[in-house]
Amino acid sequence: MGICQQHNAECGIHLPGCPPHAEVIVNGIFSLFPDIERPQYADKSEEARLGEMLQEIMAME
Repeated sequence: MGICQQHNAECGIHLPGCPPHAEVIVNGIFSLFPDIERPQYADKSEEARLGEMLQEIMAME
C-alpha cells in the first residue's frame, strides 16, 4: 500500500498515497471482490464532495 511499498507492487494492487486514505483502501478492497455490492451510506463519496468543494473555491478566484 502506498509509495513505501511500491517495490512490492507485483504482489497485489497498488493503492496511491502514503499512507493511502481510508476511502482508497476501501475501494481497493472492493476491487478485489467485484461481485459484492458496495453499501450506499450517502449520495456521494467524501472524496467526491471534497473535489466539488475544491472546484467551487478555485472558481471563486
